[in-house]
Amino acid sequence: MNTIFKVNSLTESEDFVFFTNHQLESNPLVAKMYKIMHQNSTVLISLNYLNELDPFIIQNIHYETIKETDSIDGYVTDQCIVKNELDSNFLRELSTMVKDKHLIIGPSFSNIPYFLQSKNLEIAIQHNATAVMYDVRNIDFKNYNELKPLAKLKSFARKRIEIIPVVESVEKRDELLSLIPFQTVCILD
Repeated sequence: MNTIFKVNSLTESEDFVFFTNHQLESNPLVAKMYKIMHQNSTVLISLNYLNELDPFIIQNIHYETIKETDSIDGYVTDQCIVKNELDSNFLRELSTMVKDKHLIIGPSFSNIPYFLQSKNLEIAIQHNATAVMYDVRNIDFKNYNELKPLAKLKSFARKRIEIIPVVESVEKRDELLSLIPFQTVCILD
């Protein structure tokens, strides 16, 4: 079982780390420095630039960031989700650029209405996304009805694509894993 941690310092050493745009350290150069310092770590960076609204600019920021971070192991984006659907053309381009690295759909995927999630998961699979994050930070794990969409999505995905739940703490990770087993969990506070 893997845990993806958000790091706040270059000296923190974790096996699997995620640099988000909500941190001062979201600068791609800092992520590259982290990768140099911790070569055995798998480093993911967020490609989200949520202040930008123009689709052309968003896509070009994604492309240029990928070009400039060739040592990074993978990328996470929420901005391939447009009006409750994954943008197939954008995902195809990202997949081509990312090649054999991780391409992960971000936690906003959980905001897609439940009845459209399996359809969008098929689009992600078709365009070689390696995983989809699913935000469960506001879910009561004791309420089965709140966990049901995640469990069904995991069952639908099978071994074709990985579902990565996003929780807020190690304790919540352990609580979730006691209910539903996952290969990877991401901890974002």
